This record gives sequence, structure tokens and C-alpha cells, in this order.
Amino acid sequence: MGRIFFGRAIAGLALTAFAASALFVRCSRDTRTVVIDGIERTYDVLVEGEPSADPVPLVFVFHGRNGSAWKIRYRTGIASAAHELGDRAVFVFPQGAEYPGGNFVAWQAACDGPDMRFMDAIVRTLGENYSIDRSRLFASGFSWGAEMAIAFGCCRRDMVRAIAPMSGGTWDSVDACREQAPAYRMTIGDNDPIVPLKVVQHVTDEFRVRQGCSDRTHSSDPNCRAYDDCRNPVIQCIYPGVSHEVPEDGGREIWKFLRSFPSTASP
Repeated sequence: MGRIFFGRAIAGLALTAFAASALFVRCSRDTRTVVIDGIERTYDVLVEGEPSADPVPLVFVFHGRNGSAWKIRYRTGIASAAHELGDRAVFVFPQGAEYPGGNFVAWQAACDGPDMRFMDAIVRTLGENYSIDRSRLFASGFSWGAEMAIAFGCCRRDMVRAIAPMSGGTWDSVDACREQAPAYRMTIGDNDPIVPLKVVQHVTDEFRVRQGCSDRTHSSDPNCRAYDDCRNPVIQCIYPGVSHEVPEDGGREIWKFLRSFPSTASP
């Protein structure tokens, strides 16, 4: 009996050690650098799922004003949702730089600006390091990061499949989506004191027009309305009572949206 107990204890310790090792990997920080226009830029990388030779999605998540790559990883919960579902993906959390003329960290959303070149370099580098499914490149972001996600999706519309901005965005970011636009899912609280609902609605309307949607909508879940007859999905999710923050299930619902897009890459 003692031997059986001892064996179970050893097995339990082994499992605990394995779990602790997995937790360490998920909590560790893999920060990488690239030089853009003579300035060193950094980004964090998190690989979810078991190693495999099969191509995996690449997901960008952008922080807001004065935010950080490290904090947005946990604030949004998107990567955690993928982990909970056992999905495989490469997540990248770029770090913004000091905004020109301002004493704060943010993003420059111009299609020909340094931040777009930064994203191009990340895509190129991670494409060399991992087996990336180029038909499943996604972007999300919070607040000013939402504007960057929209701009990235529009400026690089030939490679970004879908975007899921949260609590942010301006219609200026949509200008580059004249010819085509990625699938779109906006998350916003109806009590947001920083980003008015009318601003977000304007952005959503721009995507609705570009995707050829009708004015009709249907409920896609309790907080979301999806527009009908769209070439690609256009969804707006308004969370009652939520301020300028990520809703409790925001990251999980965003990942469910992104993971719904099947690969269209050639075998």
C-alpha cells in the first residue's frame, strides 16, 4: 500500500512539475527586437498550442495610449482564450513608440509610416521562424490600439483576414479600405466616457458600406448585431454598463470570432 501511495505521489509531483513548467512558459516573456528607420523596436511573441509543422494563425494585439505589450497580453485575454480551447496560434504584441510631438507612447496609423513598416518586418520575421498560415492573419487592439488594428487591416488589406478592435477607432483609419476590407467585429461598452458610441458606429457604418451589407441586422449573441448580406462579416457588439475597458468575456468572444475563419491557404 505504501509503495502504491509513493508511486502516486511521485506521479502527482511529476504532473505538478509539468503543469508548473507549462505555466512558466505561458508567463515567461519572449521579447524580440527589430530596427525600423534606425530605431530599435520591440515586440513580444507567445506561441499557443502543441508544436506542429502545420501552419498556424498569426494574431496581432495592439495596446492603447501609454500601454505596453506585456500588459495588453493579459488585459485582452485573447491568447488565454485560445489556450483554454486548446487552439494553436502565434500571438504577437508589438510595443508602440513615443508619438511625434507628444510625451506619450502610441501608434502612427499611416499606411506609409514607421509602424506599418514595423508590422511588415514582424510578419516577415515570424514567417521565417514559424509555419504561419498566411490566410489567417488577424489583428485586435484596445483603445488607440483599436485604431491601429483597423489601420493595419486596411493598409495591409491584402494579407489581414479579419480585425476585432475594442473601444476605439476613427473613420480616418478606414480610408485605406476603399477597394476591399477585412472582416470586422467591434467591441464597445455603452458607458465608455472616452470613445463615444456615435464614433464607433460611424466606423462600423464605413465597414458596412465597404462590405456591401444591407441595413438589416440579426443577433449573433446577446450583445452583438451582425449585418446581413455582407461579403465578409461586419459585427458590432455593445456591452451594457461597460466603461472604457475590455468586457469580462471580450477576449473569449473575439477569439471565437477569429477562429471561425477557416484556412484558405493552398496545401
